[in-house]
Amino acid sequence: MFSMSDLDGTGLGVLWFHCGAERFHELLEIAGIRASPYMAKAFWVTLEQWDALRPRGIEAELKLAHGLIYEKLPKRTKAVLAMPQKERAVLIRDRKKTLAARETKKTKQKKLLVGKLCAGNELLRTEMAPTLRKSVKRITKRAVACRELSLNNSRIDR
Repeated sequence: MFSMSDLDGTGLGVLWFHCGAERFHELLEIAGIRASPYMAKAFWVTLEQWDALRPRGIEAELKLAHGLIYEKLPKRTKAVLAMPQKERAVLIRDRKKTLAARETKKTKQKKLLVGKLCAGNELLRTEMAPTLRKSVKRITKRAVACRELSLNNSRIDR
């Protein structure tokens, strides 16, 4: 994201855009331009009215903002953006399928691990069923604590 606009005129300004560290202080000296709330640390400015800059000036600033943000993108993202629309859509669809398959594989592995940790302890298994989506570390700690508790109880019974 390199710019935002408020077409309704209900906000604090009409156009917000990234301008870079060098240009930030120059733009603040122009009447009708101020630092964007919450975004000034990232060198964003706000045009309070459309006439704060000439139309060509606004266009130039937006091109500069786009260029600054585009430079920060990773090479792979730039390559995807340079692809034709159809190729990009196919690539994105395939990537989503891959990520979904990877996520289902992780879920199955977590269920298998919890099943192994909780083997023979029905109470622990039913108690942990809602927490399957949480991290395996947390589940492991809880299972170890329950096993230690049951070992301590068995020692006391002896």
